[in-house]
Amino acid sequence: WIVAPYLQVYDKPGTMMRLEVSKTALLLVALVILGHFGGPFVACAAPGVAFAFNALANLWVVRRMEGVPVTRTLRPLLPPLLACAPMVAAVLAVRHGLALVGPLPRFAGLAAEVTAGALAFAASALLIARSASRDLFRVLRHARHRPEAAAPEGPDSRPEGEAAA
Repeated sequence: WIVAPYLQVYDKPGTMMRLEVSKTALLLVALVILGHFGGPFVACAAPGVAFAFNALANLWVVRRMEGVPVTRTLRPLLPPLLACAPMVAAVLAVRHGLALVGPLPRFAGLAAEVTAGALAFAASALLIARSASRDLFRVLRHARHRPEAAAPEGPDSRPEGEAAA
C-alpha cells in the first residue's frame, strides 16, 4: 500500500504502526471468529476482511491529513471491481460444467477455470471498465514503444574474457 511510505515521509511512524497493528489484530480476530462459526472455508475470508478494513483506514488517514475525499479514490475502482462479477460467474459455470462431466485431473479443472476467468474478465473489463482498460492499453503501448536503455559501461558490461584497456 502506498500510504506507508507517505506516512514515513511525513514522519508519522506512530500512525503507520497503529494501522499495521490494527490490520494484524483484525486478521487474527477474523480468523478465529470466522473459523469458529464457518469453518476453514469461511475463515479464508479473514485476510480479505482485514486488508479491506486496512485499505479504508489508510484512505481515512489520507483524508484526515490531506483532505482528499475517500470517494475520489474509491470511485475509479468500482468499474474494475464490477468487471469481476462476470469472471466469478464464468469460473463457477465452468466448475459446475466440469462436475457434470465427471472426474478430471485437478490441473485440468484449474486450467479451465483460470482460462474462463481470464477471458471473462478481459471481455467484461473492456465493456464495464472502459476507462481503466484504455489507461492500461495506453501504458502498454507507451512501454512497448520506449527505446531500449543503453547498456551501462563498466567492468560487468564487457563480454566474458575481454580485458579493460
